[in-house]
Amino acid sequence: MKKNELKKSKIFSSIALLLILTISAFMASAHTANAIDNIGNNIMPAASLAQGSFSDNFEGATFDPYWTLSQQGGTISLSTAQAHSGMHSALFNSPSGVNRQVWLQHTYPDASKGIITTWLYDTTPGTNNIYALLDIQNTQLGQDIGVGIMDSNPSSYHVYASGIENVPVYQRSLGWHELKIAFNTNDVQIFIDSTLVKTYAGDYSFDSVRIGVQAPSYNPNGAFYFDDFSVQRVVNSKSCLVVQGTDNLIYYRTFTVATQTWNSWNSVPGSTFDSPTATLVGSKLYIAVRSADTSNQIYFGSVDIVTNAFSGWTNLQGQTPNSPTLTSG
Repeated sequence: MKKNELKKSKIFSSIALLLILTISAFMASAHTANAIDNIGNNIMPAASLAQGSFSDNFEGATFDPYWTLSQQGGTISLSTAQAHSGMHSALFNSPSGVNRQVWLQHTYPDASKGIITTWLYDTTPGTNNIYALLDIQNTQLGQDIGVGIMDSNPSSYHVYASGIENVPVYQRSLGWHELKIAFNTNDVQIFIDSTLVKTYAGDYSFDSVRIGVQAPSYNPNGAFYFDDFSVQRVVNSKSCLVVQGTDNLIYYRTFTVATQTWNSWNSVPGSTFDSPTATLVGSKLYIAVRSADTSNQIYFGSVDIVTNAFSGWTNLQGQTPNSPTLTSG
């Protein structure tokens, strides 16, 4: 781009209206490749795509074939004794006297980011008994992150990460509790009853999910209920909205999947007379634009959405009379 094209222009007060309109247009057009706001500017979201999403409220006649059942030293059954929703939950019953590994588990062929949620009914707060866990693994890397009840602590729920720690974080109480683990771009967040109780910084991913109970033979009997399990595997844990502003500058904004929140607007140097196109790969937002002059040159650059560092523009030595289109595989 020419030097005068890369110079930022003053953002007029009308940009506030653009922000509101672009958000509403994007939400109303979630199933389209391009949305059009009320001003007429094209909006190109670079969206996270769900891969292998699954949910189970255990209302079927049998367990869903998604699950692999492990019933070493115990049993798993559909029960009407407790239910967070509907009429049934999954009952994990574990008698004393044997080593117990009693799980509903699913393993994927590859690792990804995503969000895993389930509800646990705590039957015996204040009692040292057995493990009852939402346990998430990366089997390829030997990583293990989870949340739930430990046999050593009668008063608190624990979180753990293999090779890092196993710590109490939240007071136990009788009844249903929501357990959630979110694998984001640069960290893992763990929630109990919608309260953020732990964050582990790092580029974690998972390929195996399981709920259930375990205990050595000398631990007492135990019975716990799980219900309303869900997993959403995502290619990226953030989405990005990229727009041409009313001042022809190029703006982007990120959306965090785990917290369902929009972050603040940012801009990249340069301008365009047409809709930018973008695709998100990992933490890199790749953008292509048509130049803001009559030469119709095609420029390409990338932004690190964690640091907001911009690569600069590269002229691809081509011309187009229209907005370019980026794809990713």
